[in-house]
Amino acid sequence: MWATYNYDNLPNVHVTISGVIESDGDFSDFIERWLSLFNTGERFNFIFDTANCGLISIKYAILMAYWIKKFKKKKYKNLEHSKILVANHSIIYLLRFIFFIERPIAPVKVVYIKDNVEISSENFYPE
Repeated sequence: MWATYNYDNLPNVHVTISGVIESDGDFSDFIERWLSLFNTGERFNFIFDTANCGLISIKYAILMAYWIKKFKKKKYKNLEHSKILVANHSIIYLLRFIFFIERPIAPVKVVYIKDNVEISSENFYPE
């Protein structure tokens, strides 16, 4: 599975992303789990760990921007903020691309890590 959700430390939801998206089903599962969090109505925060993420097709970056836009239209307000841990420059560029197409729903802090140490960070805010 490409994305594994861990709900043990609610309201913080840890999502570990590893490998590559092998099918549209992997991406759909990722979105469905996110949507189910919105539908609970409970406040939550995301912590995404992409340290072991492989290359992601531009197709899924565009789909992610589409889903962010769709979530914003539904006016979900229970995602308070997200933190994305990144160890690969290509993921940082992909995130910038996604947030260029569609601003995030809630504040996002992208943290570049190397050997589990924070090297730099970048903040993105909703419109």
